[in-house]
Amino acid sequence: MIWFAYRYTRREQLRCATVDKRVTLPPFAEANLPARTPQSFHNATTALIVPIPAVQFSKFATARSLVTCQNGKTVCRVINLKSIPLVLRKGTPLAFIENANSIASIEKYTECKQTEPEVECKTAFTQSKTELDKFAVQYGFKLNANLTIEQKYEMLQLLYDYRDVFARDISEIKQCTAPPISLPVMPPYRAFKRQFKLNEEDSQEVSRQIETMHQHGIIEKTTDTTCNSPIFTVKKKDGSRRLVIDLRG
Repeated sequence: MIWFAYRYTRREQLRCATVDKRVTLPPFAEANLPARTPQSFHNATTALIVPIPAVQFSKFATARSLVTCQNGKTVCRVINLKSIPLVLRKGTPLAFIENANSIASIEKYTECKQTEPEVECKTAFTQSKTELDKFAVQYGFKLNANLTIEQKYEMLQLLYDYRDVFARDISEIKQCTAPPISLPVMPPYRAFKRQFKLNEEDSQEVSRQIETMHQHGIIEKTTDTTCNSPIFTVKKKDGSRRLVIDLRG
């Protein structure tokens, strides 16, 4: 559990929205926390919540937002960035609070009407929806049925932009482009294990998969027989066989 504390100057404290009462945020939790405002914002109609740069993303993060202040209180959107509970004591500064007149401009956000599929949103797509639908079928993506139409195609566009990281078969697996490294995998003693007995069908399938991996540069031949690990196959749901190596030795 983390106890959060930070030393502020008197001038900074007069600009801060602080925790109204002690609260514990679970790991990676997000919540609207009641906060106290300085006297100058006692009954301000609208104010601007601004994250404190010195602490933003260190233990927690506060969302930049427009809030209403009433009777010296408001709310701040806070998220715990840690994998352990975060305790915020009463009076802990959450964010700077400023007058709304410090905002230079505001643009109204209008959400697309998802109930009308024919309405085109402003989101820019590099591919047409027909192409994205075809892409989803080719790669077998199953998207959440609760997504709106716009969210569906935004997700498909994102997947399409990074389609090179998805491998549908061995031939599409990419090699690492980073400089090669040396790993001391050879033990100081001989570790040669006898191969498991395979039936004729499994033996042919193993030979086929090994040859396929060799053709696509995933494995390479060696003449060193100091170490050897037995292999076997496991049946998958679709009826095909998965090649497995027993590396315990």
